[in-house]
Amino acid sequence: MEFVDLKSAEEFSPQHHVHKSLTATPHSDISIACWEPGQTSPIHRHPGADEIYHVITGSGLFNDGRTERRLVAGDTVIFPAGEVHQVTALTRMVLYRVQAGADRHPESLESWPTRRSWPATCARGLRSPSRSRTGSRRSSSSRSAPCRPGRRPSDSDPSSP
Repeated sequence: MEFVDLKSAEEFSPQHHVHKSLTATPHSDISIACWEPGQTSPIHRHPGADEIYHVITGSGLFNDGRTERRLVAGDTVIFPAGEVHQVTALTRMVLYRVQAGADRHPESLESWPTRRSWPATCARGLRSPSRSRTGSRRSSSSRSAPCRPGRRPSDSDPSSP
């Protein structure tokens, strides 16, 4: 059994967000990611690993090229292996990150992929619960569809948080 101390691992940089691996196995990595407001990850994917973020403190925008959601402390997002995504901090933010898969390397992209290259999760219509502006949970059926053809981050639903 292994224990990790998240608080003592926190480290921020004004130049870029900081990821620190806390522990790893051949098939997973647990890390903490610390972000200053306005810091943004590249558009990227992890072809061989799921990436799970849990917001410990702060808030940020989590984007898969189809849907952009504001998440706050207590929220969790899962990007399945191969799903293109980007994270932007709105406030000082601390994330607990789990990467599950043997090949966790990131692949950066210059821009969002076209509809044809969207992952199978879009075709299956998988969605997860989100928070409404009041902070209460909304069911998947009350969310806007995440897989609209031609939809890009700049086309985000204005009623989205």
